[in-house]
Amino acid sequence: MTNNNFTSMTSDPSLELSNPEMLDDSYSIFKRGLLIRIMAITGSMTAIFAVLDLLGLHDLGNVQRNFNFCFSAANFIFFIILHKRIVTFTTACILFLPLCYVGCMVAVISVPNDEFRAIWFFLTMFYAYMLSGVIAGYVLTISAIIGLALIQTFVTETYSELSFATVNIALIFLSLSLSAFAKQMEKHRKQLRKQSRELHYLANKDPLTDVLNSKSHYVLGKSLLEEAKKNQQELSMLCVYIDNLSTIYQKHGSLIEEPLLAHVEKLMNAQLYNKGDIAKVSQQEFCILLPEYDVISAKSLANNISDSVQQHLFSTGKTKIPLTLSIGISTLKESDNEIRSIQVRADRALSKAKALGGNKILTYSI
Repeated sequence: MTNNNFTSMTSDPSLELSNPEMLDDSYSIFKRGLLIRIMAITGSMTAIFAVLDLLGLHDLGNVQRNFNFCFSAANFIFFIILHKRIVTFTTACILFLPLCYVGCMVAVISVPNDEFRAIWFFLTMFYAYMLSGVIAGYVLTISAIIGLALIQTFVTETYSELSFATVNIALIFLSLSLSAFAKQMEKHRKQLRKQSRELHYLANKDPLTDVLNSKSHYVLGKSLLEEAKKNQQELSMLCVYIDNLSTIYQKHGSLIEEPLLAHVEKLMNAQLYNKGDIAKVSQQEFCILLPEYDVISAKSLANNISDSVQQHLFSTGKTKIPLTLSIGISTLKESDNEIRSIQVRADRALSKAKALGGNKILTYSI
């Protein structure tokens, strides 16, 4: 029995295929959670400032106080609809960031005695870069500079010329710094995504033949079995063994292992026409899942694969090496609840084919 690795994977019912897209999903969940918390913080803080003004402990003025209450209420509404996933993260950002910008403008205009009122522009820029990226950050920076210039020109009791220049220089400097940070983080995220793809490939493909490994094949087989039983469809499996492979390696050297396996896999794939999935489950054994194949069509395919491998000799460049296959076949039964059941029967048929000297195709039968 050569495919213990395949059958052993069935002991883990929670096994699932890894997915590089999960990295993006995780990042999206992180940003959504971050925005929810930012909305809660900004809504709470603006409400506190408004209440302090009502109590006479902080002088905002009527306009700013009323705006703070409205801003706080809007933030909590956004918080609720985003938390309940009524709107997407992007939509929430489109609503939240312009509201923050308006709040900055109102603060600069309506609270002229507050020398630190421009700080809200800096905070909003930080939100823009952190949540929506470089383009949103640039747009908000330019909008802030233009807005401050218009206020400085048409509204009295704003900043002195020195303060105005200092604020704008600081905005530009902070924007460039945040831009560099955001770009570096995005570059890092892309590298992680690339590494995730590579790990996904290595975790789910055999490096020599580029077919599914036994772990991934089991997960796929489990899914195909459930689908076949649900839709009352056929499902078959081939266990394919390359005869006398160890003898071939002893005679021609182990360096031919990779091209030889790739040669066999290519020939099998050519017969499948994308209607089956191949897994390499041991050093010289493959397993093929065949959705919608009954025993007759599975046996016909097995014959085609065997004939193709015998007709297309493997070439080392100097010599041509004949290859033969032993193949065991099994099909889905009504009593099968696990892909392991089909695989065990196919492997028993394969064991009998090998015991008869190889180069045989046998179907499991009771």
